[in-house]
Amino acid sequence: MKRYFLPLKILLSLVLLGVLFSKVNLDAVLQALVKIDYPLAWSAIALVPVSFLLESLKWKVLISRQDSQTSLFDSLQSVLIGTAGAITTPLHIGKYAAQMFFHAEVPRARLLTLVFINGQILGVFTLLFGLASLAYFFHLTHHQNLALVFLWLFLFALLLLVGLIWVSKSRFPFPEKLNFLLDYTSDEWSRALLYGFLRHMVSTVQFCLLINACLGNAPMPFEEAFVAVSSVWLAKAVVPFFIGDLGLREATAAYFISALGYSAEAGVAASLLIFTINLLLPALLGLAVIPKLRFSTP
Repeated sequence: MKRYFLPLKILLSLVLLGVLFSKVNLDAVLQALVKIDYPLAWSAIALVPVSFLLESLKWKVLISRQDSQTSLFDSLQSVLIGTAGAITTPLHIGKYAAQMFFHAEVPRARLLTLVFINGQILGVFTLLFGLASLAYFFHLTHHQNLALVFLWLFLFALLLLVGLIWVSKSRFPFPEKLNFLLDYTSDEWSRALLYGFLRHMVSTVQFCLLINACLGNAPMPFEEAFVAVSSVWLAKAVVPFFIGDLGLREATAAYFISALGYSAEAGVAASLLIFTINLLLPALLGLAVIPKLRFSTP
C-alpha cells in the first residue's frame, strides 16, 4: 500500500491544479511571475534561512535532552530531510521515518513522540491564527454568522490550549512511555514554543510579501494579506493529502485573496513561489542527507 502513497499524492495535486487552472487565467499567473516585484520577492527569499534556523533551534531544544551530542547543524540536517519525507507522503508520515533513521540512537517511541510534538507546536499557532483569521475574513466579506462561528471556535481552542498547559503543569499521571516528557523544564518548553511562534510568523510574512510582489501596482494591505495567508495555512493543515500541499494551497489562496477583492492569479503565483522556496528547494537539500541515515533504531 505504501508504494501507492507518492503516486496518489501526485495525482491528487495534479487533478486539483488542473481544476484550478481551468478556473483562473493561466496567462495572468505567468504575467504575475514575470512582472514580479523583485525587492519584495528577494525579501521573502532572504527569510528562508531564518525560517529554517528557527525550526532547527526548536527541534534542537526537543532532541538535545535525548541526544546531547546533537549540534545545531545536525538539527538543521534532520529538519531538511524531514521536509523531504513530509512532502512526499500523506499526513507527512515520511517526516517521521526520515527523522527516525537520522536519530537512530534515540529510542523509537521517544523520537516519534518528539517529532509529533515538534509538528504540533507549529500546528497550535496555525490553528489559533487560522481560526481568528477566518472569523475576521468572514466579517470582512459580510458573512457575520460564519464569523461568529469561527470566533467561538477560536475561543474554544484557546481555552482548550490553556487547559492542556494547566494539566501538564499539574503533573497528572502520564502514560509510562511519556514520562520522559516530564524531564523537560518550563524554560525548554517556552523556548520551543517561542521558536515555533517565530517560525510561523516568518513563514506568514514570507507569503504576504510574495502576494504583494505578485500583485504589483495594486498591493494588498498587510492586515488583509495576513488574514488570507493564515486562513490558507489552516485549510492546508486540515487536508494534508497533497504532495507538499500543492494544489490545495493554490486553490485556497485564490479563493481567499479573490474574496477580498484582489487577483486570484496573484495568489496562485505567490503560492507556487512559497512552495518552491520553503518546501521544494529545502527538500532537495534534504536528499543530500540521505547517505547519513542509519537504518537501525533501538
